[in-house]
Amino acid sequence: MNYFLRMGWIATQVALVPIWVIAQDAPVAPTDTYSPVTADTENTQADVQAAAPTEGTAATQTVATTVAPDEEKQPLSECMPACRAGFLCHRGMCVSACNPPCSSGFVCTAAAQCVADTNGPPPPSSVATAQYADQMARREQARKERLELRMKYRKAPRFMLATVLGIGGIGDDLDMMAYMTPSLGFKMNFIDTVGFQIRAGGMLGLVDLGLSSTDSYGDEDTSEPIGFGGFYAEGGVFFGPFGRFYIGPIGWFSYTKPFDEYITFDGFRYGAPDEIDGPLGGGGLDMGIRVGKREQIDIHWRIRSTFTTSMPFALEGGVAFHFMQD
Repeated sequence: MNYFLRMGWIATQVALVPIWVIAQDAPVAPTDTYSPVTADTENTQADVQAAAPTEGTAATQTVATTVAPDEEKQPLSECMPACRAGFLCHRGMCVSACNPPCSSGFVCTAAAQCVADTNGPPPPSSVATAQYADQMARREQARKERLELRMKYRKAPRFMLATVLGIGGIGDDLDMMAYMTPSLGFKMNFIDTVGFQIRAGGMLGLVDLGLSSTDSYGDEDTSEPIGFGGFYAEGGVFFGPFGRFYIGPIGWFSYTKPFDEYITFDGFRYGAPDEIDGPLGGGGLDMGIRVGKREQIDIHWRIRSTFTTSMPFALEGGVAFHFMQD
């Protein structure tokens, strides 16, 4: 009996479980249960109303935020402060009144015209032009100063220390001669393009003397050098400098003696050429350029001759340094 009662009680419990689960999921209906209002309840309700404003309060706040004073009722496209002359206000921004905009170095006027900007910096092209013009002006000024300095000293008396190297042919056989003439001189311009010069000094050189002999083996040709020394002087008129170049005729005179009166070759004695044993004179053409700030360095070259077979030609080149008073 107890066994059947226990089994019946278990079956009843199993049948009530689904009903209990459904009851838990069902919504709970509101009740009108009366709850007495106390002082604590009134304070709690006041706090809730203060934290969560009513619909009317929210509307009031919305109106307050959208309504602005009279001075803020201006259109949004107006620029504050107003745009300066040559600009227009567009969507709250100042833009150029000129369309298309003015190029660099120009400004837009109130009449919407592009004019040169006289107050602002010049355009890049103008800057480059101005710099180039300034550079050329400084170069021209420096050139004028150099020219004035040269012209200032051009007519100044000049004492020269010069040396000349030359080669030439002498005699009927044109025996080759090499020589040098260190000297002192004087040079001066009468006017800017005409002057005169003189110089005098020593002369040292060698002549390559051609020799020949005949024996049982035939003719034999050779050459032997012979040295000489002496005095040399020249003078002349020159024209220039034209820029820095000058040219002019010269007259010259030399008196030389051989270091050996004769040389011996193959048992024969040969005397020194007459062209280096005694006086010799002639003319020539001198030319050159002057360099330096005061034209104090003279680089020149010339051709000389006796206009006879004694010395048909001689080619020379040299340099001279001028000493002058400042």
